[in-house]
Amino acid sequence: MATLEISPTLNGTAAVSYRDIVLALRKLGINRSTRILTGIHSDQLPYVHGGAATFIGALLDVCGLLVMPTYTYQTLVTPEAGPPNNQITYGSGTKHNRHAQFWNGNLPADPNLGTLSEALRKLPTAVRSDHPVLSFTALGPEAEIVLAGQTLADPFAPIRWLSMRNGIALSVDTGSDNNPALAYASTRANQTQLLRWALLPNKIVEVPHWPGDTLSKVESLANIERVRKTARLKATQLETVPLCQLVFGAEDAFHSVRRSTEPLSV
Repeated sequence: MATLEISPTLNGTAAVSYRDIVLALRKLGINRSTRILTGIHSDQLPYVHGGAATFIGALLDVCGLLVMPTYTYQTLVTPEAGPPNNQITYGSGTKHNRHAQFWNGNLPADPNLGTLSEALRKLPTAVRSDHPVLSFTALGPEAEIVLAGQTLADPFAPIRWLSMRNGIALSVDTGSDNNPALAYASTRANQTQLLRWALLPNKIVEVPHWPGDTLSKVESLANIERVRKTARLKATQLETVPLCQLVFGAEDAFHSVRRSTEPLSV
């Protein structure tokens, strides 16, 4: 049987191999004791031989625990009415509601997350939490433990667990703003929390603690610059930041933004 020869370049850009990824991860100090949380989007990476499966395979072969968001925004529905100041237009989701999907553990991750999250979810030994919108998928000896605490009332429990156990955030080119840890930081900083609704097979459930605020310049967080590690991956760069520093730094940034926008007392 003939084999498919993959070009070593795509549009003039050198392709990334499994070996390239492994060497970059090891340069970052990642080993079998490392717990990783990442929200890397496949579009952020250069052309990889073997695609998402190669990148996920390299991660799993080097680290001890890999956790990724496998969010399912396709389960969300918009009601006709609800609480005020909720950053939603009630009654506007008639068309979307008709196409909303019922949550189940085999529902694909939202395509907007890219192909990496879905590649992890589809692995036979991967474990997925059962949050109807904000599920995480993990693979490694501690996969079930890291996901066990997540509930509707505590959607970011896996991130808290990782940040308390020396977990790291893995991103691309100062792209920590893609990391789901920022949503957890938002809740810690008592930022605006919204309410959403999701479709289960037998009912509609409220989804509380939906983050309503984001940060636009995560790369400028002072307390993570000194702990950031980087490694080149052909045309791009991988980087890691300890999760605890990322969470605390983002929390401080949320507080700073709030202080700068509060009216001065007379």
